[in-house]
Amino acid sequence: MANTNKTLHELSSKNFSRTPNGLIFTNDLKTVYSIFLICLDLKEKKHNSDTKSFLLTPFIKHFEFTFTYQEAIKAMGQLELKVDMNTTCINVSYNIKRSLARHLLTLFMSSKLLHTPQDRTRSEPKEKVLFQPTPKGVAVLQKYVRDIGLKKIPDVLLSSFNSMELFTFERSSVTDSIIHSDYLIHILFIKMMGSKPNVWSPTNANDPLPCLSSLLEYTNNDDTFTFEKPKPEQGWQVQMKNIDVNDLERVSPLAHRFFTNPDSESHTQYYVSNTGIRLFEDKAFGTSKKITIKYTFTTKAIWQWIMDCTDIMHVKEAVSLAALFLKTGLIVPVLLQPSRTDKKKFQISRSSFFTLSKRGWDLVSWTGCKINNVRAPNGNIIDLDFALPGHVTVRDEKRALNENEGFPQDILISSNNLNRLDYVLNDPGMRYLFRRHLEREFCVENLDVFIEIKRFLKKMTILKKLIDSKHGNKKPNIGASKNNIVRTIDSALMKQANECLEMAYHIYSAYIMIGSPYQLNIHHNLRQSISNIMLHPHSPLSEQFPFILDDPMLDSAKSNTSSLSSSDENTLGELSEIMLKPSSTLSNEDCLFHKETLKQQSREYKPSPLTLVELNSTTAAVEHPHTIVQYSNDNHQNNNKSDDSLSATLKVLRKLYPLFEIVSNEMYKLMNNDSFQKFTKSNVYKDASALIEIQEKC
Repeated sequence: MANTNKTLHELSSKNFSRTPNGLIFTNDLKTVYSIFLICLDLKEKKHNSDTKSFLLTPFIKHFEFTFTYQEAIKAMGQLELKVDMNTTCINVSYNIKRSLARHLLTLFMSSKLLHTPQDRTRSEPKEKVLFQPTPKGVAVLQKYVRDIGLKKIPDVLLSSFNSMELFTFERSSVTDSIIHSDYLIHILFIKMMGSKPNVWSPTNANDPLPCLSSLLEYTNNDDTFTFEKPKPEQGWQVQMKNIDVNDLERVSPLAHRFFTNPDSESHTQYYVSNTGIRLFEDKAFGTSKKITIKYTFTTKAIWQWIMDCTDIMHVKEAVSLAALFLKTGLIVPVLLQPSRTDKKKFQISRSSFFTLSKRGWDLVSWTGCKINNVRAPNGNIIDLDFALPGHVTVRDEKRALNENEGFPQDILISSNNLNRLDYVLNDPGMRYLFRRHLEREFCVENLDVFIEIKRFLKKMTILKKLIDSKHGNKKPNIGASKNNIVRTIDSALMKQANECLEMAYHIYSAYIMIGSPYQLNIHHNLRQSISNIMLHPHSPLSEQFPFILDDPMLDSAKSNTSSLSSSDENTLGELSEIMLKPSSTLSNEDCLFHKETLKQQSREYKPSPLTLVELNSTTAAVEHPHTIVQYSNDNHQNNNKSDDSLSATLKVLRKLYPLFEIVSNEMYKLMNNDSFQKFTKSNVYKDASALIEIQEKC
């Protein structure tokens, strides 16, 4: 009897992506960290602060959701996550040697994903200490759990450690650098400063925590029947049965009047992001003639907030981002004692004080606060109108953030073109606000898949150039140097084709297949056409690709395998060649779906077919669903299969290209005709317009 199980099991092997400086990509770090926590399966009150002091058991402090150094190293040796869905089975596996495991544990600490509850000032891992996820780490885990469609939510996400609304940056898929504009920096600055001054005092009440329902994007309404597709969070209802997800009285375990002091050396200080950076009020500067500044803050406080409240993983990147606040004229240095701010270099220090410039005051718009920030000894107000000439030097920083990376200058946002979707999509700041609006409207997947497909199309363009280069070097009587060039192109071609196919499987499993975590509202014929290509018995990814991965960590992370796309990238690639707008031309070749048959359904109603799997189909029989692909060093054996494998891969990609273009165009139309119109009427849009007008006046 034929196997009628139409389940996609695609497995591939890859190592960590690295920046030109050798740093692990941010998304790879977040992925392996999330799987690491899921595999640990942390529980409440697992460890004591002193397991040997049994005579003092009543006085021993218990730490929730902790693990030991040895448990961490052992777990990383065999990380594996399986997620079974209707038509796909995702299997992510990492086998990490001890040396790399120790390095990753250090990275998790420096990234503020972990801390040691026994010694909250410790910044590096050490044996015989307990480790605990930080609110930032829990927020990273929360997003991964939703994106991958995990049906059992980790217990730590239901605890008071889940309190952070993380600011997430879009990144280049090539260099991993942050894609930003002045407007995005202004949005980040406003969020960092908060809705009102957050003056630190030891008598302050604890910062209030958001309710779990908003953080988990969860609503429990069992009385409502709907034909809409099942959502991942619906499988969490049993776990949340006895939990008040709307509780506004939760208290963070990290709340402490000493460790939240801006002068503190605490490894983690911020457990919420919406109250703003902690300030000093009415601090006096100068020696003989004192000058009082209403609100000041240190560069250490800026850096700490960025590391605790955003998804930045590397310390130097946070320094570069903090320097942009100075470069864009939002803050001004205090050069009087006791401040030790360097006139020429931006550096992170507890004694380097800054205050808001006039432009910064205009942007934050604190209610009830006048621009009387600096008072001279005679009582006069000092004007802080500020424009920074020249270049800001960041000490010990070798990798700068490129302003407006990948964005043509003629599409930068202004109040005149704010009402056009193209311009909103092409400015990182406006795109961030539009994304937040879509999240509130529960349709952010339309924007996400639009961006993912644009990244896929750009990668396909690179693949086409490699194919053209290969054909251009196929000439008779070529020398040894030309042979080397051809072999190099072949290796790059196979790698690029494999990555394109992995991206395609990720898009399909996350957005297109029936029952996917973010199932799109697209025409059934279009969905079926893509499924017919994806769900086939012999995938090109099941073949061995003999390309070379020149990563020094390859031996340490020998088996980093996943189905579909183990990196689960949700970032935006560089847009130097492709703008975020719909394709004007479509190829009809191999297109099984005719655009004329597509009729958009209302976003409020997303019915799913009652029959989720075609049981009579025999087009996707899987004989070895859990075979893990390994790379072989036997080039002769691999070369016998490489041509056929590459040919099959290119054939699949050629069929997918026009179909994905149709999906991209339909998502653009849906956003332009529905979501964008609502966005222009929202308060967020009005605030954005006012902010842009302020920018243009400055």
